Amino acid sequence: MFWFVQLLLGLKDIHNSKILHRDIKPENVFITDNLKPMIGDFGVSRINNSEAQAKKDVAGTIYYMAPEVLDKSYMCF
Repeated sequence: MFWFVQLLLGLKDIHNSKILHRDIKPENVFITDNLKPMIGDFGVSRINNSEAQAKKDVAGTIYYMAPEVLDKSYMCF
């Protein structure tokens, strides 16, 4: 439960900084030496200047995307 709460607080801080991670998955959560979780791999992240633009962009790992995102006709696999 501690790790879950820490990850949610980390996501809140990231979103408050107007950053979209866009690839949250177990492989991008790292455990430090003192057993605290850290969110990493910001390779496909972006700064969210416009919510409308963020809804148009698609990035991340397909297996962890919401079904409604995958249902878009412009997606190529």
